[in-house]
Amino acid sequence: KIAPPHLEKLNSGLLPALLFVNLSALAGAQSVVHGKVISTEVRALLSRQPLPSGLAGAAPLVCVICMWAVMIGFWLIQLGRALEIFQGSFVIPLTQAAWIAWSIVSGGITFEEFNGMTPAMDSSFVVGVLGLFLGIG
Repeated sequence: KIAPPHLEKLNSGLLPALLFVNLSALAGAQSVVHGKVISTEVRALLSRQPLPSGLAGAAPLVCVICMWAVMIGFWLIQLGRALEIFQGSFVIPLTQAAWIAWSIVSGGITFEEFNGMTPAMDSSFVVGVLGLFLGIG
């Protein structure tokens, strides 16, 4: 596709694509974190005896589901916009790599999955994420 005239300048250059895709992928990654929180909340809600009546016991779950819907909606809209603005053969692998990288990082921070990592593991992680992006070129 050809970008609209006001977006034609964005269509060229690596930096605009990297910025657009990575900032958008943060929302997609956040939806992954919300998905894990939803599963945790459902499990906790169902394990309570007796089950809570009404929405009072499910309020945190409803809140997280709403946040998940907003984040996934934004991510899907941005994916469509990326395809309109940038060349598909480049932006599709870039969006996938960015989403994977930010999902790993956001989940690792939120759920403290990086806490047990040694400096050697940290270095290996950084090299692996860089390899993910270098594989696009």
